[in-house]
Amino acid sequence: MQRERNAYQLMEFQSSSPKQTQEIAQTLGRLLRAGDCIAAEGQLGAGKTCFAQGLAKGLAIDAVVSSPSFVLAKTYPGTPGFLHVDAYRLGSPMEFWDLGLTEQMDESVTLIEWAGNVMDALPDDCLGLAIERVSDQERVLRFSGSAGRWQSVLDSLRAALAQLACPESDS
Repeated sequence: MQRERNAYQLMEFQSSSPKQTQEIAQTLGRLLRAGDCIAAEGQLGAGKTCFAQGLAKGLAIDAVVSSPSFVLAKTYPGTPGFLHVDAYRLGSPMEFWDLGLTEQMDESVTLIEWAGNVMDALPDDCLGLAIERVSDQERVLRFSGSAGRWQSVLDSLRAALAQLACPESDS
C-alpha cells in the first residue's frame, strides 16, 4: 500500500518537441541542488529519458545520458552529481532500498523513472513529474509537490521559461 502524499499539482507546461522538453528540464536543472528528488511517471515513450537528458545539461553534466533500464541506476559525477534511476523492473520499495542509493541521493539530484513502483521508498519531499504524450512531438509536463521549496523552484522555472517561450498551460 502506498503512503499518501501531501502533494498537489503546482504547475503544468506544454512542450511541442523533444528539444523543448529538454529545455524545460535543463532550465529546472539549474535550479536544483544536492538531495533534490524528482519522481517521474509517464507511459513508455512519453519522454522521461529525454527529460533526464535535459536535466543533466542543466546540472552541467558533460556526459551522454541514456536510460538506465538494464542497470537500474546510473550516476553521473558533478557538483551536484546526477543519479538517474529506472524503477520499471522494481517490484517493491524494498527492492529500491536494496540498491543502496541513499548516500548517492543525498549528494546528487535524483530522477527516478517509473517512481510509482517504489513511491514508499522515496523521500516525502520529492517533486512529482507526470509526462503525458499528446502526439508524436507534443507533451504535457505536470509538476506536483509540497508547497514551500517546490513552489519557489517552480515559480523560478516559470519565470525563466517565459523568456524561452515555453508556455504554461491554462489548466
